[in-house]
Amino acid sequence: MSGVSKRIYSLFLILLLCFTQYGCEGFRNPPDSVVKDALELKIQLKHRSFDEFLDLQDETAEIVRLKVDSRKYILDKESKLLSVSGIIYCKYPGFNDIATTPFLVFLKSGEKGESWNLVEPSSFANELPSEWTIFPLPIKS
Repeated sequence: MSGVSKRIYSLFLILLLCFTQYGCEGFRNPPDSVVKDALELKIQLKHRSFDEFLDLQDETAEIVRLKVDSRKYILDKESKLLSVSGIIYCKYPGFNDIATTPFLVFLKSGEKGESWNLVEPSSFANELPSEWTIFPLPIKS
């Protein structure tokens, strides 16, 4: 092989590696619809916990749309968690206006990587979560 063809071959391999790394990023991150499902579940869980103390309506906030600003993987003792933050646009029961609210959710990939779970901190040590509670996201048909 000549020197020119070796350089072209090397450049092609480098480009191929770059494209596969970038292309695989989408498979590791859930789509926005999964983030929306996780937020809806989180709202339902908070609504239930508040309903124990307050007499709340059965309706919860409706997520009109969301904007994801950041997706970062963080290392937990046992696995990697995905931290997703951004802004949700919600319609609250009894109000006509749409409110913007910042959000932060933690997601964990299922065992086979085909599903996602909502993960909430259940206890803290030194102001950092030390234990997590896992809530499977509902499967929509």
